[in-house]
Amino acid sequence: MKKNILFQRFYTAFFLITVTFSFLFFYDGVFFPYMLLAFHSIILWEWVGLHKTTHTQKMLSIALFFSSALILLHGNPSNELVITLLVFGTFYWLFVVPLIVFKKLPIKNLLSVSSAFIFSLVSFLGLTKAFDIGVVFFFSIICVAWIIDSSGYFFGKKFGKKKLNPSISPNKTWEGVFGGIFMLFLYSITLVFIENTWQFFIYQNFGLMLLIVSNIILLIISIYADLFESLLKRNAGVKDSGSILPGHGGFFDRFDACLAISPSLVLVLLLNQI
Repeated sequence: MKKNILFQRFYTAFFLITVTFSFLFFYDGVFFPYMLLAFHSIILWEWVGLHKTTHTQKMLSIALFFSSALILLHGNPSNELVITLLVFGTFYWLFVVPLIVFKKLPIKNLLSVSSAFIFSLVSFLGLTKAFDIGVVFFFSIICVAWIIDSSGYFFGKKFGKKKLNPSISPNKTWEGVFGGIFMLFLYSITLVFIENTWQFFIYQNFGLMLLIVSNIILLIISIYADLFESLLKRNAGVKDSGSILPGHGGFFDRFDACLAISPSLVLVLLLNQI
């Protein structure tokens, strides 16, 4: 059974990578932002679905998100607006979400649905800006989330004993966290030697110490984003946010960390350009 799930996860990951690269290189990536738009729309649908919302309310959320995302995509928003939204997103994932998880604060439907809309939009904005900077830069930040998520999963499965937060997510372990730290630092140290990556930019402009601190912050955001989604699922009484990705569950299950860390990753670069 475990091997079957592992194969499902592998084939699903292979499918996602194939789709991503197809959109990336087809017509020089012209349609790639629309793939990001589709992915974020699915994430928002699943996120909103974890609350007591009607089908009509979910459709309205998607319609509003879709129109807002297209405005941001084609409206050429100012750097000031982009930076403001990314700061807002970074603050939410770095301070508000940990507070919700740590205190187990009650999650109000209207407020949470509004947050789902806003921060799906902020993530979409951050990733489209990352893509505008360059393909190498884009993948260097996307892989941060994948490294944390995948290494945490495999280290946790292999060595996991001490539970991280059993009341919210009984499968998360400290061994998985330390495995994520190890692999993230290994990944970052490797990429400081590759031009146009996020890691290269941080190292060249701010030095090794800030790269280390940044990685720790990203790991914290990623862990709490995962716990936050687990809290939402526990409150909703479901195991996964969806079933569209065999072995992973839903898009929100797979990309929660990417959703959370993308604003802060892109924000650092934009602030340096002011």
